[in-house]
Parts: sequence; structure tokens; C-alpha cells
Amino acid sequence: MRRYAPVDPRAQSLLAELALRPGDVERATVLFNAALAQSPTEFNSLKRLIPLNLAGGDVSAAMAKIGVLLTRWPGEFTELAAIFAPLLQTEPGYAAVLAAVRQGAVWRKPLLYHL
Repeated sequence: MRRYAPVDPRAQSLLAELALRPGDVERATVLFNAALAQSPTEFNSLKRLIPLNLAGGDVSAAMAKIGVLLTRWPGEFTELAAIFAPLLQTEPGYAAVLAAVRQGAVWRKPLLYHL
């Protein structure tokens, strides 16, 4: 991949979104991760990488991103609420969510209301 001058993380996220639209998941993942390397709380990168991590079977990475996103933006739970249903249907996902709730995740109360 060609290296350019550092860009604002939101611009990196936009480039990743443009790569994702035609289906270039690998390039989009690299760009989303580059945005997170510059700004670990970049909203769009976190939001888009969570389903990509889950699709790739990386539940722990997805849970880490959910934790960061909902700690930084607790009011955005409704936007992520749909991700919990398929996550809770898998054994590793259920175990990861249960562990996070037991550890006192800041999003446990909205999750219980949602369920």
C-alpha cells in the first residue's frame, strides 16, 4: 500500500469506508486500524471494525472496541445495540459479554435495558 503524509483520523476512516463500499475488506481494515493508531477513540473506525472483527471470529478485539466506543460515547448504545444479539448467540461472544458485565462495564445497564 502506498504511504501518504499523515492524515486526520476521520479522513483515514472515510478512505476506509470508500474501500469497504466496493468490498475491499482487507484494505478497509488496514485503513480503519491506521485511523485508530492515530486516534484510539475514532468513532467511525471503531463502529465499522466491530462487525468486521466479529465476522472474522475475533470476539476479544470486537469486545475491546465495544468497550472503548461505549466508554467514550455512552449515548451511542442504541446505535450498537443490534450487534449484541448475534454476539450473544455464540458461546465465545456470550462469555465475553458476561465477563465484561461482571467486571463492571459502563454499558452494562443499557445492555440490560435493551435485552
